[in-house]
Amino acid sequence: MLIKPLMIVAGLMLVLAGCSTETQTRRTLHYENPLSRAWETVIMPDQPLKLHRHDYPRAIVVLEGGVLTLVNENHEKSGELVLETGKTYWLEADPPGELHGDINEGRRPVRVVVVEFRSK
Repeated sequence: MLIKPLMIVAGLMLVLAGCSTETQTRRTLHYENPLSRAWETVIMPDQPLKLHRHDYPRAIVVLEGGVLTLVNENHEKSGELVLETGKTYWLEADPPGELHGDINEGRRPVRVVVVEFRSK
């Protein structure tokens, strides 16, 4: 009977359509309240995050690790951040007035969830 194989193929197509294949560097807000905010960041190879700053300390949960090159406002290398899959890191707030960018020079996306803790 042809109906069952067609149903299986249609179901497989629906599953594959729901699969996410990341192609762009992005940030997706998960939640925000007066005490904290959480978002997911995906940094694709050779698609840096624009210059930004973190006014509050934060925890970074690494879903897919890699090495990020940090650059300052003059686009000069200011450090590296080695992120291991499955680990969580604590980062303090950035110094006042300083901006940085994050560049993934690897071959695979770096994917993290950032939880920022706002002080009262």
